[in-house]
Amino acid sequence: MKSTSDVFKGRKCIQIVVDRFYRAGEPPSPIKGRILKDWKDRMPNWQPDSKGDFPNDYYYGGNLKGVEEKLSYIKGMGFDMIYLSPLDKSLEYHHYDVGDQSEIDPWFGTWDDLESLCTAAKKLGIAVIVDVVFNHTSCNSIYVKTHPEWYKKDKNGNPVPWYGFKHLYEIDTANPSYISEMKKILRKYIVKGKVHGFRYDLGMNLAREFLLEMATLKKEFPYILFVLEMWEIATSRSDPKIFDGQTDSLMNYPMTDAILRWCAFGNAEHFKYNFKRVYTEYPETVQKLLLNNIATHDTPLTMTMLADIKLRGNQPIMNPDVFKGAIWDIEDPWRSSRGFDTYGFRLFEAEHDQLTPTQYELAFKLSRVAFALMYSIRGIPCVMQGADIGDTGFKDPFCRKPYNWFNPNLSMQSYIATLNKIYEDNVDVFADGDSNLATCDNNTIILERFDYSGHRMVTAVTTSYKPTPIWIKNDCSNLKVIYATDDSSKQRLAPYGVLFAREN
Repeated sequence: MKSTSDVFKGRKCIQIVVDRFYRAGEPPSPIKGRILKDWKDRMPNWQPDSKGDFPNDYYYGGNLKGVEEKLSYIKGMGFDMIYLSPLDKSLEYHHYDVGDQSEIDPWFGTWDDLESLCTAAKKLGIAVIVDVVFNHTSCNSIYVKTHPEWYKKDKNGNPVPWYGFKHLYEIDTANPSYISEMKKILRKYIVKGKVHGFRYDLGMNLAREFLLEMATLKKEFPYILFVLEMWEIATSRSDPKIFDGQTDSLMNYPMTDAILRWCAFGNAEHFKYNFKRVYTEYPETVQKLLLNNIATHDTPLTMTMLADIKLRGNQPIMNPDVFKGAIWDIEDPWRSSRGFDTYGFRLFEAEHDQLTPTQYELAFKLSRVAFALMYSIRGIPCVMQGADIGDTGFKDPFCRKPYNWFNPNLSMQSYIATLNKIYEDNVDVFADGDSNLATCDNNTIILERFDYSGHRMVTAVTTSYKPTPIWIKNDCSNLKVIYATDDSSKQRLAPYGVLFAREN
């Protein structure tokens, strides 16, 4: 009998923010409190309103029918898995502010539209997973009135705001009634929406009993995939959530950070440390299903993270210090005893949203290297929409611009399609093969994937601006180069070179 791993390992995923991907049909009917922007107006509404708040009330009108219309494009790019942003009915465009879990947002479509998308995707061999939010709801959620017992309370009996956000109330996810009702929601997505899996927003915070009860859905739907958001190395936690059936997979943020730090700052020791821990301490079944990324809806896009953007005093904007958070933890200059300067931070983001030609050229070269590593480590490569076409942008809202159908970077688009093809053609090794970090210094990595039938894939990359000699261990006479940038070879990588080779 097949397992979840058998169904999902070896896939290539694209992450889609539904409102920002593609709009099919006419503009949606107006809803009070929502602004509908023109798709070509790609500058976010980042400034505060008259009350000094930063509302996420502006939409572009992307919908489920739009995703379905673009399935041929997604398939043509080589993706066979889609990870959708939350669909629940709520106030803000991203829908991480849960209003009503039982309903799909009317601007996104209907349950029939979701079923149509998932059914059409399945016919093309594409699996669809949906982001679901259980850690918190909006303060305006229907559940605040109908189920006040679900919420965590402070000493005065008031709902606890999640992470200081006054408009988001934190849920007690160990509450039996909440667990029961949310299990019905997941079942509705599976039965009525025909989805193939779920990504749990803030999954690392969800109660063990909550996750175990959701996992019992596998008795009826054995191939459903569960992925947890997890920012740190799971085995550093008291409850790693990866050993007792709570989840199938995690967002592989530790390797995201390792890849980006190495590309940006040459931090080889950090790469080796994270690589060793993830790929020795995680169960093998989890390793094969890790959702690998180098940009998500919560981080700057890859091009911006790898551009040489400086702050005052010639300090890099991206965080170089592994002891002070991840590379994308860039808000420190805007923190003070008076609080966080949201306006100042967003102003900086807006002013630096478009890279200079020099910055863009370097970021493109380093992004090719970063993507090659992301596709080569164990797990499912997952590309954030926009990153696949060379888009730029700092953190939310700048990393969530509407998809640039009008002017994509065709070179980056072609490169991602090529990586998907390399992965698919060698899926026997990439899906199941073990991994070995053969070389890792400040500017060169040679990564091996191999099985025990004698098949081996070698990925060699460099961030050096000069030609770089390399030495591939073991006899490489039978290694056949299947892709190389510029004049890279088994003996030497071109500047910012990428090489894939296979031995049968």
